[in-house]
Amino acid sequence: MNRPSPKTVRRRFLMALGHAVHVTWPVLSTILAIQVALGLLILAELDQWAHGLAQKYAPKEKDGKLYWDNDGDEVRFMRFLNFSRLEIRQHSSLVLR
Repeated sequence: MNRPSPKTVRRRFLMALGHAVHVTWPVLSTILAIQVALGLLILAELDQWAHGLAQKYAPKEKDGKLYWDNDGDEVRFMRFLNFSRLEIRQHSSLVLR
């Protein structure tokens, strides 16, 4: 039984790999694009939610002075503002990887 040389096996493998990538690339690139798009939509939704809550608890202005409706609104405002910043940092680092 004749065994092909390592150079021939390597060449056949690379040719088969190139053919497989050529065939599957459109499907894989479409799946990747869909995942990225959905991830960005979810990130935008979370950011919009946190921003809306921060605006809800933001200080009100009356006669040029800022005031809070309730005692806990200042803490809630800072919490949701920090949550929004944290989410953006976490998701942007995930997208860049």
